[in-house]
Amino acid sequence: MPSTSLNSSRSRPAPQGSGPADRVAEFEALYRANVAPVTAYFARRSAEPQTVADLTADTFVQAIMSFATFDPRKGTSRAWVFGIARRIYAAHCQAHSQQRSGVERLAGRRELAPDEAGELIDRIDAQRLGGRWSPS
Repeated sequence: MPSTSLNSSRSRPAPQGSGPADRVAEFEALYRANVAPVTAYFARRSAEPQTVADLTADTFVQAIMSFATFDPRKGTSRAWVFGIARRIYAAHCQAHSQQRSGVERLAGRRELAPDEAGELIDRIDAQRLGGRWSPS
């Protein structure tokens, strides 16, 4: 079987009947050609080595899970992988933003002292019963 170079500008689709070993070799070639550029992409966006490693790994996990959908007639393997990386990074940013918003909302709150908590419980109970609350 002629080799399919996934790091060229345009790759040919895998021939019909290519076996799983051929697909593994194709993905391995895609990975080897793109892991360094994808890692550099994330390194330019994060100063945390663990985040860079996690985002790179997430990109290639997603790539291997959707490798059957890669169509070299629609673009290069590098463009396809970077499309995945961009979506992974966007999801990371959204999750980070939501987490930070939650922390910021909680940061402005203080914990109630036990007597304040009891008083608040009494107020809530009084409101539920339709009565008026009066401090003891």
